[in-house]
Amino acid sequence: ARNNQVNELIVGAAESNENFFADGTPTEDGPYSTPRGAVEAAEDLDMFMRSTSDWDGHLPTWMVDTLAMNLGIGAANMVAEHSRLVAHDVPDPLDILTSPETANVPDNTGMQLLAFNRALGSLTRFSDDAANNLFTYVTRMMPENMIVSGVELAKTAAQKGLTLNSAEAQQFMIKYSDLIGLVAK
Repeated sequence: ARNNQVNELIVGAAESNENFFADGTPTEDGPYSTPRGAVEAAEDLDMFMRSTSDWDGHLPTWMVDTLAMNLGIGAANMVAEHSRLVAHDVPDPLDILTSPETANVPDNTGMQLLAFNRALGSLTRFSDDAANNLFTYVTRMMPENMIVSGVELAKTAAQKGLTLNSAEAQQFMIKYSDLIGLVAK
């Protein structure tokens, strides 16, 4: 799942709860947790994280209910609890956008993507400088995350009319221009 960029909160919750996935046929009508449902819930969670500029890592009730439509209420609550547990390791988006050289970069691959997605969702409240600062943060991530996040940031900046002109951003654009071109199509 991580190799396919499935949201880390879903993956982490599944890994840390042995009862996350249903192990048999459900005994009542309604959603229950399957790998396919987890991927669909992860897409909902990605959208939420990117569209919520002030998200603090705690999932609101309505989002847990949305996840429950694909996972069932038990697994959705596991995701919400996992989110509360890991939120302390993921830096605040404001820290990333204002102090990219010192903001915490989590050791966990998925938590790096979580930090990036939260900061990316906050970009609309800031100027071009924040987008360039986010690129500085991206360069501190694990290589595979740096590439995925850098391409996503370039695409988002173009869509939002933000100018990426920092040295890090320019070097990335030159080095990975073929990937950015593929995403733009």
